[in-house]
Amino acid sequence: MSGREGEGSTTTATVQGRCACSGRGTGCSVSPDGLMELVVRHCSPTLAGLKCGNLFRMCSSAHGIPESVSYLQSRLLDRGVVMRVLETDSGDPLLYVYRPDMLLARLAEPGIVEFLSDAGYDLSSPISLVDQMSGRFLGGVPHEIGIFLGYPLADVEGYIENGGRDCVRLGCWKAYSDPEGAERAFRMIRKCRRVYEGCLSRGTPIEKLAVRTRRQASAASCGSTPTCAQRLSCSPRW
Repeated sequence: MSGREGEGSTTTATVQGRCACSGRGTGCSVSPDGLMELVVRHCSPTLAGLKCGNLFRMCSSAHGIPESVSYLQSRLLDRGVVMRVLETDSGDPLLYVYRPDMLLARLAEPGIVEFLSDAGYDLSSPISLVDQMSGRFLGGVPHEIGIFLGYPLADVEGYIENGGRDCVRLGCWKAYSDPEGAERAFRMIRKCRRVYEGCLSRGTPIEKLAVRTRRQASAASCGSTPTCAQRLSCSPRW
C-alpha cells in the first residue's frame, strides 16, 4: 500500500525508493546515533504512541545495521517499542518499528480479523503475525502492510480495490474514506515529526520520546513541564 509516512516514505514508496540510511547508496553506514535520527524521522508517531507501527528502507550494503539496531532496541524495549529488520525481494532491508500491544489491539477493531484471515494469515497465534507478515516481503510488498502501520481498514481495502488509484486524500498514505479525518491524521504526523526531531536535536534521550502508554502520557500532562509527547496532544488514535 503506497504512501509517504511522516513526510518520508512508507510501503511501496519506501521499498522501491532510495534507502533512508544516507542517500548515497553503496558504502552507507549506520551508527547508533544515525539510526536514532532515522527512527525519530520516520517512526516518531509510533514512539509517541499514535500509531502501532512505522517502517523505512535501508541499504543492503550499509555497515553497522545489526549492531545499531541491537543497541537502540535495548533502549526502547522497556518503553514497549520493538524493532524488527525485514528482508525484502530487492535485497534492501526494511526496519519495522512497532508496538506489539497496539498491534494486537487492532485485532479487536471491526473487520480486521476477517480481513487478515482472508489474506491468508493464521490468527490462531496472534503473536506470530509479524513473522507471517515479514515473510511476505520476499515476494514483494504485501498490501495488508497498512494494517501493521495503523492505517484505517477502509483505506487498506480501498487501495486494493482501486489499484492505488482515485484516492480521496494523498498524504502519509492514500486515503479512501473520511478525507477530513485523514487530513487531521496527516497533520498530526507532520507535527509529530517536527516536535520529535526538535526534541532529539536538543538532546532529549530517545527513551523519553518513546511514551510507555497513551494513558500514562495523558496522566503526565498534569505536570508543569510538557514533554514532547504532550505537545502533540493525546487525542484518540484515528
